Amino acid sequence: MFERNNGEYSLDQLTRYELVLSHCFEKLGVTDHRWRDADAFASAIDYARKSGYLNLKNELITMGNMFASMQRLILKEAA
Repeated sequence: MFERNNGEYSLDQLTRYELVLSHCFEKLGVTDHRWRDADAFASAIDYARKSGYLNLKNELITMGNMFASMQRLILKEAA
């Protein structure tokens, strides 16, 4: 999902969808990329839906877009 660049992720390579899913993985305790199997993705998408980030078609809705925008600002400030 992410492109590695010397062990770091480029902020420009992260999409809003990836920012939301990364947050969902973190909330579910799935922080190791090796553990991200089909069940983990299904759980993350389910969490995103229940949190109001995605609709039933797995598209970002207003809350998901707002969350991703905030995350992008936080990441830019941290860089």
